[in-house]
Amino acid sequence: MDKTNQNNRLTEPVITLASAESVRPLLTYWQRETNGDGLGVEIDPDYVLRDVARMVADPDAVVLGLVRDKLIVGFMGVESFPSPTGPQRLANEHYLYVAPKYRGMGAVRLIKSGLRLAAERSCDHLLLNASHLASKQHDSVCKLYERLGAKPFETTYIMEVK
Repeated sequence: MDKTNQNNRLTEPVITLASAESVRPLLTYWQRETNGDGLGVEIDPDYVLRDVARMVADPDAVVLGLVRDKLIVGFMGVESFPSPTGPQRLANEHYLYVAPKYRGMGAVRLIKSGLRLAAERSCDHLLLNASHLASKQHDSVCKLYERLGAKPFETTYIMEVK
């Protein structure tokens, strides 16, 4: 990557999305990357789109979009809520996804924007998720979170209910 292109990637704007529809093309990429992962949990783009629309309309949630060449190339939902264990307010990341071509600094920009948003909403912590469902990038996502200063918090397992 030449230096000019590298500098452009560092200045990709992160915006607050006013419509869920702008992430529809990304959901197709995400679905292709994840379905058939062996966990028995499939990504349904229409279902996710409805939940993203719910977040866009929720005053305690925001969906951030990473813009490149006037297109949304990544997105991250952030929902804030009172902690169930104490007086803290928490923010939780939902749907952190960046199209493969734009990974790297794009995810960092979304996470840093999510942190600023959490601070603006008087949250004490931002919970970040790394799911095997999200992509085969699980281990590298965990390493990215740790490089940004996040600490492992809990481990979640999934079992099929029959």
